Order: sequence, then C-alpha cells, then structure tokens
Amino acid sequence: LSKDMLGQYSAAYRLYEVLIFIPPIFVSSLFPSIIKSNNLDSTLFEKRMSMLISLLFWLAVVISTLSFFFSELIISLTFGSEFSSANIVFKILILTMVFNSLGSVSSKYFIVKKATKIILLKTFCSLIINVLLNFMIIPRYGINGAAFSTLFSIALGNYFFLYSSKEFTQLKRIINRGITFRFYG
Repeated sequence: LSKDMLGQYSAAYRLYEVLIFIPPIFVSSLFPSIIKSNNLDSTLFEKRMSMLISLLFWLAVVISTLSFFFSELIISLTFGSEFSSANIVFKILILTMVFNSLGSVSSKYFIVKKATKIILLKTFCSLIINVLLNFMIIPRYGINGAAFSTLFSIALGNYFFLYSSKEFTQLKRIINRGITFRFYG
C-alpha cells in the first residue's frame, strides 16, 4: 500500500477511535450497580445487563447510522477533501461500533463470572482471523479490505463467538433480550 493510502486509512481510523470510545464510558459508569445486582439476584442481574446492552447497542446503531450517512461531510470537515478516500474505510469501520458495544459488556460479564480466560480466547481468535483476512484481502482490496477484515473479526469475536459453546447461554440470552428490548423472562 502507498503512503497516501495508509494516510487515508489512518485518518478514517482516528475518527473511528474517537467514536468507539463512547460505549466503554457508559459501561464503566453503570457497571458497579450491575455487579452489586449479581450478588443479590440473578434475575435482577440479567435485567440490568440487558438494559445496559440495549442502551449501548441502540446508541451504537444511531451513532453508526448517522456517521455512515454523513461520513463524507465528517471526513471533509475534519481532514479536508484530499482525504476523500478515507470515506469508505470510515463507513466500514464505524459499523464495528455495534459489535464493540456488545464486546464491552460481554467482557465485563466474563469478569463478573470469573471467566477472564474467555476474554483472552475471544480476543486471540479475533486477532488471528483479522491477520489472516488481512493477508488474503488487502492485496486485492487495499485499505477497504483492511477495514472489512476489522469489521468481520470484531463481529465474530464480540457476537458470533458466543454461539460456539453452550457455556455462553446466559450471556446470549442477555444480549438478545437487550437488543430486542425484552428485559424480563
């Protein structure tokens, strides 16, 4: 890839980083009360987790959608018209925000359940998939391929990974209830 293309990717990634920082802020501020509920009542814990998932997921959907449709304006105002090639990269990367929001909460869930090795496993799997996809896709699709590899590996690691084991049944239920606004049994 040329230095110009790497600069385009870097510009898109900087904007993306600013926006994906939002979900962890909410998780950090709201999670102490959720931890307390885990010690009191498992139903209350699931309800609060689902509500947090709902908040973060739908916030991410709104931010991603707005960013996606106004990406040209955002890129142009932030970096100037010479960075117009960053537009598609930014559109692809911003879609990961939805899956990152799920990953923020699921990681905290694994910490509460004392299953931190799972965080390492899902992160490692995502890393391997991202690297392999980058080797396969970047030569043909360039910076857009790199962005797609990131989207795919984050989606796989933060959502679809949960379908790899029955061990994650409670978390899948919490996430799916949060996404669909079903906070009770």
